[in-house]
Amino acid sequence: MSYGSTRLDVSLPAGSYDLEIRKTGYQTYTRKIDLKRSQTLRANLRKESFGRENIKQSRTVSTPTTTAISSTTMASTSGMIVIPAGEFEMGDLTGNGLANEQPVVKKILSDSYAMHEKEVTVGEYNEFVADTNYQTEAESGQGCAYYLNGEPVWEASLNWKNPGYEQKDNFPVVCLTYSDAKAYADWLSGKTGNSYRLPTEVEWEYAARAGTKTDYPWGNDIGNNLANCGWCGSDWSNQSPAPVGSFSANRFGVYDTVGNVWEWTQKTAGRSDVAIRGGAWNFAPTLARASTRLILATDFRANYIGFRLVRER
Repeated sequence: MSYGSTRLDVSLPAGSYDLEIRKTGYQTYTRKIDLKRSQTLRANLRKESFGRENIKQSRTVSTPTTTAISSTTMASTSGMIVIPAGEFEMGDLTGNGLANEQPVVKKILSDSYAMHEKEVTVGEYNEFVADTNYQTEAESGQGCAYYLNGEPVWEASLNWKNPGYEQKDNFPVVCLTYSDAKAYADWLSGKTGNSYRLPTEVEWEYAARAGTKTDYPWGNDIGNNLANCGWCGSDWSNQSPAPVGSFSANRFGVYDTVGNVWEWTQKTAGRSDVAIRGGAWNFAPTLARASTRLILATDFRANYIGFRLVRER
């Protein structure tokens, strides 16, 4: 892939690469790299000699031109990780799913994309609110819902700062509508100059599956204390979300795609509702499978729904 001139930051999935740097009038720099983590490479580009008439000019260069490039698997300033291009089967592959997970459809993602490795946190959302004085719909409306006996119950006093359980800055932010999540994405885009948005359902499920065809990243059995969902055996199960990243990441390096909080996905054009994905701390493990999807009105908010973003190329 070509990045043109003076591109210093390059985000790539982990893997092996042939690196080539060219500059007119200089010898081409080549190197093989095995990219496992963020790293910076320095390339010394040396003047070319084109014949005897240029030898004197070439010898006057006392030091080689130096170009620094940074190849990264994660942008540390925004907690993003690159999801490689690929293809997968989307939907219920095991027969354990709901009717809206059928039919199974092959999906192709032609380009890689960057995605939050963890759910957006209370601390991160607080930065946005402090900068903009934004008021969420739970704060200006009738509050936020909690889950009781299989049904959402509205509580006027609940919002992202007071979700009905104790939380810290490293907890996933909840009690937000689709518009509240989108407002954060728009703010982050303006702050950074990059384009952030909610992931599509295809992008979300592809990242959650990470090359697997099972209900969960580790198999078809939820196991014990491998994620934070209802009756999953974690310290937070049926109590509250866990601090983001409390459990192992999947093969792509993405955390909390099983349980913790449901996550908003991008609304399809022409639709008034939207899907949430991933399950939550107070929902059954069968609803935390990679293909599970719940359809909600965009103005719904609950203390078990959060979000993460993707960054466009």
